[in-house]
Amino acid sequence: MFKNFPHNFFVVLEKFNEKHSDIRYLQKMNFEKVLMDKAFEKIKQAYLFFWTRKLDHGEIRRDFSVFKMNERLLVEREFVTQDELKNKSKLTYQAIKRIVKKRTN
Repeated sequence: MFKNFPHNFFVVLEKFNEKHSDIRYLQKMNFEKVLMDKAFEKIKQAYLFFWTRKLDHGEIRRDFSVFKMNERLLVEREFVTQDELKNKSKLTYQAIKRIVKKRTN
């Protein structure tokens, strides 16, 4: 897993993320306890980056436990969700989709 880090670590996390939510929840909680040790700071940073990237791609929600424990991650991400944009800007979903469509053309 640590050869070609963090790529192989991300592969392991992808497989982990595919597990049933009950199993994933317990194992995730136990793994995060290990990450509290300063000796694993590099792994922790890669772990947080992985989940932030998942949020940026819309694959998890912003109320995921990683973001509850470390709200600064929500500020550091690259994208906001349509819901966040709608609530902050008072735009409709249709208006947001038109803007996105114009930006991608």
